[in-house]
Amino acid sequence: MVIIQFSEAFMGVLEMLPLRAREAIDDCVDTMPNFEQRLNEIRLRASRPVSITLDGKNMVLPALCTAAELSQTVKLFCGGSIYAHSETLKAGYISIGNGYRVGVCGRAVLDKDKIIGISEISSVNIRIPRHIPGIGGYAEKILKGMDYPSGLLIYSRPGVGKTTLLRDLAVRLSSGRAPRRVALIDSRGELEGGGLREHCLIDVLSGYPKAAGIEIATRTLSPEFIICDEIGALDEARAILAVQSSGVPLIASAHASSKQELLLRPAIALLHESRIFGAYLGIDRRPGATEFQYELGYRDEEVRR
Repeated sequence: MVIIQFSEAFMGVLEMLPLRAREAIDDCVDTMPNFEQRLNEIRLRASRPVSITLDGKNMVLPALCTAAELSQTVKLFCGGSIYAHSETLKAGYISIGNGYRVGVCGRAVLDKDKIIGISEISSVNIRIPRHIPGIGGYAEKILKGMDYPSGLLIYSRPGVGKTTLLRDLAVRLSSGRAPRRVALIDSRGELEGGGLREHCLIDVLSGYPKAAGIEIATRTLSPEFIICDEIGALDEARAILAVQSSGVPLIASAHASSKQELLLRPAIALLHESRIFGAYLGIDRRPGATEFQYELGYRDEEVRR
């Protein structure tokens, strides 16, 4: 008999799933070495099969969950209090610590076209945080090549590993022989988990909107780098510009499949024209691979592979 050992955080997540989902996952673990390390997400859908994404490939499991089970699972992820997580639920997710984010789909409850809640939960998606030591090395090399005066924007299509890269880059910049002070704006509770070490010089602002977190970090923490995930809204970009006169490099990520597509987005174009980023790093990787393929473009140059 092979004893499978999971991390404490992952075991805690499994315990909150409906019994039939846990049993289906248990049944496939024995045939899949390094299961937790290869797992990208677990997805539950009301009256439809449970699925997992492993090494970037979707797998359907022989288990069905009811709508009632999904509602109970969401309540467990909320620690028994839906109200305590009402603000993030309106945005479609729950942060449960250790870098885990749970996406929640259902029927929006509206008040004059404004989302004030969610009901009739239809699917739940648990994204599994990963830490791959060393994966931020190339991005750190780019920053060193610019002598650290400018920011870096990392882009890719969803699910490639931007958050994983940012997490390791934060560790690399804030540790070692010449550690630097890093402010981590962890708006959705994903960046902090899955690999930050105790000796890193990282200050984490958890749950702050990006612009507010950047402003507070700049004003009170004297950071040498500010790192945040998934920028893209135009009002967010304007707010970032308002607090980026301090000269502290901003390292961030955004969704796009190319630099050309990236710069077509109004928010990113605004930041580009304001010279917030000195370089743009596109990443991609094959399913199951731990190494990225890169596209590097400097602010005033064409993209080069």
